[in-house]
Amino acid sequence: MSLLVLDNFETVWDSDQQNIHKLLKLLDSYKKLTIIITMRGFIKPGASSISWTQPALEPLQVLTMDTAKQAYKAITPTNDDIGLENLVESVECLPLAIVLLAHLGQMNITPSELLKLWLKEQTTLLSRNNGNKSDCLETSMSLSVQSPLMQQNQHAL
Repeated sequence: MSLLVLDNFETVWDSDQQNIHKLLKLLDSYKKLTIIITMRGFIKPGASSISWTQPALEPLQVLTMDTAKQAYKAITPTNDDIGLENLVESVECLPLAIVLLAHLGQMNITPSELLKLWLKEQTTLLSRNNGNKSDCLETSMSLSVQSPLMQQNQHAL
């Protein structure tokens, strides 16, 4: 038995649905292969020819305050609990924002200091400056909103 995890699948799905559909059909033909796909949206890729497990998993929600603080501390331990709570609250407990801010915290910046920077700079602060667009919250949100799946659903926004 093998497991294949395809994360952020909407990126490739939106770019070439016809060829990706063929690939999914091929992968689906391997009976000892389990495929897990994570993607934004509710439309199952290849739903007409691939028998996905039912029911599909519920969409992920934002983190709870406690989980958000734990996620931050797993990356960057801190004793600035009040600052951390205010920081994760300011980004509405969004996992990507918390992870990126926690990585910034590794540069000896306290959550209180990060909060001040966040309130001043907002999403430009979350770019890791490594040229990888998937690490930027603003780009991630833009990709989501501009994706064909979102554009096809008038009630998505």
